[in-house]
Amino acid sequence: MEGSGSDLQPHRGALTFARPATAGLARAQQSTPLMTRVGRSRTVPPFNRPPPSVCFRRSDQWQRVLGAWRVFFSALLAAGLARADLVVPLEPPDGATNVSPDTRLAVGLDIGLLSGTNVRFYVRPAVPRQDFTIAALPDTQCYTRQFNGGTMAMFLSQIRWILENRERSNIVFVAHLGDIVDRGDLEEWEWWNATNALYQLEDPLLTGLPDGMPYTVALGNHDGSRAGGYVNYARFRQDSVFYNRYFGVERFRTRPWYGGHFGQNNNNHYTLFSAGGLDFIVLTLEFAAGTNASVMAWARDVLAQHADRLAILVSHSLLYAQGVGNTDFRQRWWSPEGQIIYEAMKTSSNLFLMLCGHDPVTGYRIDTHEGRKIITVLSDFENLSGGSGWMRLFRFSPARNEIRVRTFSPWLNRFEDSPPHDFTFFVDLGGFRVIGLQTNVTAPVVMSPPMSQWPIRAANQAWEWFAEVEAGGRSFRTPVRSFQVASTVTNPVPSAPLILALQRLLDGRFVLVWQSVGGRRYRVEYSDGDDNGSFNGTFREIVRSQLEETDAGPPGLPGFMVYVDDGRDTGGPPRAGARYYRVRVVP
Repeated sequence: MEGSGSDLQPHRGALTFARPATAGLARAQQSTPLMTRVGRSRTVPPFNRPPPSVCFRRSDQWQRVLGAWRVFFSALLAAGLARADLVVPLEPPDGATNVSPDTRLAVGLDIGLLSGTNVRFYVRPAVPRQDFTIAALPDTQCYTRQFNGGTMAMFLSQIRWILENRERSNIVFVAHLGDIVDRGDLEEWEWWNATNALYQLEDPLLTGLPDGMPYTVALGNHDGSRAGGYVNYARFRQDSVFYNRYFGVERFRTRPWYGGHFGQNNNNHYTLFSAGGLDFIVLTLEFAAGTNASVMAWARDVLAQHADRLAILVSHSLLYAQGVGNTDFRQRWWSPEGQIIYEAMKTSSNLFLMLCGHDPVTGYRIDTHEGRKIITVLSDFENLSGGSGWMRLFRFSPARNEIRVRTFSPWLNRFEDSPPHDFTFFVDLGGFRVIGLQTNVTAPVVMSPPMSQWPIRAANQAWEWFAEVEAGGRSFRTPVRSFQVASTVTNPVPSAPLILALQRLLDGRFVLVWQSVGGRRYRVEYSDGDDNGSFNGTFREIVRSQLEETDAGPPGLPGFMVYVDDGRDTGGPPRAGARYYRVRVVP
């Protein structure tokens, strides 16, 4: 039957909703409930039915699209397919394998975010990205000196746990945060204790690796001074005799993961490793390195020379908890040494994480420089019976763009799960590049530039992407999704277009969404179920004008179209409560 009042809405993007088991065929159940609450109370807004019309002015049509999107987003929330952060990735579908080589990314926004909203699209080539762990060992001076409750057994338990769990937890790097010993160049036997523990990381038999595990040892204020102090920085640097005897350049020179050093000793050096499909550089700086301008210039140059690697900086003292009001573990203050280092290194575009010990507390801070986050984490447990074997485990998940920091003691065989000791950061872990920025968005669907305009290429045409939305002082991110570009795409939409969504509204109408291509004409067909609600094998066409049936988008550009069945084209509600739909391309 034909009718001029049907609600066909050409629109760009594609809703990722419940996908029917049979492509091109979807079944609507009249009794299907539409829940209105997920996580927080959210009521579906009323859908105002527009007056019958054959041709819509752009402004009228756009208002109807906005109204339709209100309902669709509410339906997504009700179905549990959208989080309460109000942003939904739409196009391409996650895991799609036949994507057009000139596709655009698209996200849908809740109508409440449309005022002053900015959207950034990020992409990267898709490669296998396995989760991995970096183990951090803070201040072991109480172990190696065996005082204040610390024992070598605690230190050895940490190393033994790392070795035994290297494969299970995919531990790829170990960072000692400094203060290896207590009395620097005064007591050499403390260094013997340190080597009894740390040298095990180099053993091919214990690690199962021909070159041992990549690791770094930072020079703390107790490691390079005869008195364990740090008043005379020049003397401090000259006195790092035992540090360089046992952890000097010659110790690491032949290791393939050792990168290089500054000057004649190993006080400042860097290490290279790769994990989870990512490449890293770990820059290790001596205590109070910021007071030496030459060291800082070298450090910046090293990171610039390895700009293709994610950079982690390790230095003994960066944060502290002293001072009135310095009580928030999520925003620790800079130590005097740390402030200088941060100011000197914040311009390094690949620096994203800094690790330190020194002050016997825990905490972190997050700073932003030119829109880029730099996270600094403080870990020191020496006041807890000498340390009690507590260590930090940084669990990297490149696929989710997150780092979970946990606190664990092999000596006590337990995790500390309270907030200061178990927290997660969301960071860009995989070379994601911004390929599109839309500012002051006024539409509920936002699209990136086409792939031909992206500044990077993927050799196998496999991609991962996410979108970041800033609105009202808040920031939201979509999950990371993947897709594969087809080597040859002759027809991006099959003869039976993929139905992306079918939902019954509260007022009884059915809403159908399918993939489309700009300039193509599509016809909706329907079939009411038999007395049992089963498919009866016969479809009827819903014939409408060419304008209503044609995707009005730019020719060849993939998108989606929407049809709202209010009963005027289909003879009223379906009998037996079931109605089937399919969509075909009109030649």
